[in-house]
Amino acid sequence: MATMRDPEGGSSLQAEAVGPLTVRRLDVTDPSTYDIPDDLRVLVNNAGVDSEYLPVEHANLDDWRVLFETNVVGVVGVTSAAIPALRANHPSVVCNITSSSIIASVPFYSAYRASKAAVSMLTLQYAKAVPEIKFNAVEPGYTATDFTASSGGGRPVEESAKVVVRVATIGPDGPTGTFQEDIGELPW
Repeated sequence: MATMRDPEGGSSLQAEAVGPLTVRRLDVTDPSTYDIPDDLRVLVNNAGVDSEYLPVEHANLDDWRVLFETNVVGVVGVTSAAIPALRANHPSVVCNITSSSIIASVPFYSAYRASKAAVSMLTLQYAKAVPEIKFNAVEPGYTATDFTASSGGGRPVEESAKVVVRVATIGPDGPTGTFQEDIGELPW
């Protein structure tokens, strides 16, 4: 099953799926759309918004709130709603999509980087608080998607998805509380 704010956009997912794929509406900023299946074993938190020009020195608080509501509070909301099903379906995994760009020195994308740093810290906290579920942060790399279209470039989605699939399919003895990318675990 895949979820997205606009399920109409799921037609390309269904065409590329290996097997049958159900696409449902889920807006991470709207808890009334959190319809978590009872048999959930893997949760990939990938929702996000971005704004290149939300500098910390001239903060537009309304824009920062929208970004954090989606990128951070949405992760908490969906994860909290999913924990009962994930606990019931051991082994289970949560992959929080984040970014290693949180340590980059360029002066833009401040809000995005701050939100991804928060997601990374949430991953660690969940791993400690809910040890029966594997929680890992995943850096998929700069990927060519609708999300990154305005800045151009990026590698194919299929390439970036490999690390997500690898982490999402770890077994019961797999890592938890880690930050993963293509080459393996990154240091915190």
